Amino acid sequence: MGLPGEPVAVDLTLLAWKEIWFAGTFGQKYSAWKAAIGLLEAGKVDMEAMVSDVLPLADWEAGFGMMERGEGLKVLLEPYPVH
Repeated sequence: MGLPGEPVAVDLTLLAWKEIWFAGTFGQKYSAWKAAIGLLEAGKVDMEAMVSDVLPLADWEAGFGMMERGEGLKVLLEPYPVH
């Protein structure tokens, strides 16, 4: 779902009481991120062409549905509408 960019408080008591399993993963190697950022900086990737839809976060179900049906290339969810 992404990295929050700041520490996130987790109530470990709830994890224990609710018997919740919590695991993390990092989907790509640092070298892949470095290469991708280099391509972006060099202007070799048209990011706007990759984004098919921008939806408000409240419409997340519609966005997920679009992706499941193969109707979108990259659907962005905006937590804060741009005015």
